[in-house]
Amino acid sequence: MAVDIVGFAHVKLPVTDVGRSARWYASLLGMRLCMEIVEQGQLRGAELVEPASGIKIALRDRSVCAGQPILGGFDVVAVELVSAEAVHAMAEWCADNDVEIIGILDFPGGAAMDVPDPDGTVIRIHHASGRPPFLGVETGAQGETDTYATPRLTGVPVAD
Repeated sequence: MAVDIVGFAHVKLPVTDVGRSARWYASLLGMRLCMEIVEQGQLRGAELVEPASGIKIALRDRSVCAGQPILGGFDVVAVELVSAEAVHAMAEWCADNDVEIIGILDFPGGAAMDVPDPDGTVIRIHHASGRPPFLGVETGAQGETDTYATPRLTGVPVAD
């Protein structure tokens, strides 16, 4: 079935402090506040937009989430930058502004780094050029990685 998707409305993240997280995302990604959610007089959510791309991140007060998701160390979202140099420039900005990063990895055609938000949820910042429509990535017991071209997952159409 063809679905007329035009993009994501937003990615929503549970946070312990909506204001603190909104300021953090605004500072790191150049985002701007575009919506607030107030319930019974309490700020419970916010949505931020990156002006150039239109990408939105919504933040929800973890204390009023239906469950209590724990995402510490997990990269819920990856942000694609225009070049590997831009990833390195952001790493330098993070260092200059006391924003923690978890390593920076250079690879053929790109670079990546992970940035934990105030709640420990990781935002992956990366650039990858020349990637084929399908790419398999396998990590071994010692952390070594290799790629493959034939999918192991069956029953799902493969990108072309």
